[in-house]
Amino acid sequence: MYGVDLKKDVIEYCDSVAKRAGFDNLHFLCSDITAFECEHADMVISLHACDIATDIVLYNACRLGAKVILSTPCCHHEMMHQIDCDELSFITKHSILKQKLCDAATDALRAMRLEAEGYKVSTLELIDPEETPKNTMIKAIKGQLTPEKRNYILGKYKEYCRFLGVSPYLDKLLRQEHK
Repeated sequence: MYGVDLKKDVIEYCDSVAKRAGFDNLHFLCSDITAFECEHADMVISLHACDIATDIVLYNACRLGAKVILSTPCCHHEMMHQIDCDELSFITKHSILKQKLCDAATDALRAMRLEAEGYKVSTLELIDPEETPKNTMIKAIKGQLTPEKRNYILGKYKEYCRFLGVSPYLDKLLRQEHK
C-alpha cells in the first residue's frame, strides 16, 4: 500500500506512524501523483485534494485501472473561473451561491465522466455536515460498459459542459489518454 502526497511533513508523519505500528507494507512517498507508477491499483483513495488535484487523482486511478475509487474533493475553483451560463446567472451573480452551484456541478460532472470510463458511481455524505462543509465522497466501482453506453454518457456529459460553458480538467486528461 502506498500513500503519495506533496507535503513532506505529512509524509514523514505518516511514515513514522506506520513504522511504529509495524505496518511494513505501508509506504509513503513525497511525490506528485502524476509521477507515481505501479502496474496496477486495486483501490485509490484521495482525501481533500484541492481543486484540480482531485481530477489528477481520478485520472491516475483510471489510468492505473483501479477497481475502487474513493475521493473526497475539496476547493472547487476551476469551474468558478469558467462557468458561463446565462440561464444560471440568477445564481452565479451571488458569490456564495455560485460557489455551491460549482461545487455540486463539478462533482456531478466528475461522477458522470467516471461513468463514461466504466465505473458505477455514487456520491454520498462522508460525515455529518455540521463537522465540515467539504464532506462529499465520490465512490466509483469499476464495471463493464458497452461502447454504445459509453458514447451516450459522453454525449450527455459534453452537452452539460456546453450548457455550463466549462471544460473540466479531468476530461482533458482522460481525452489525452484515449488518443
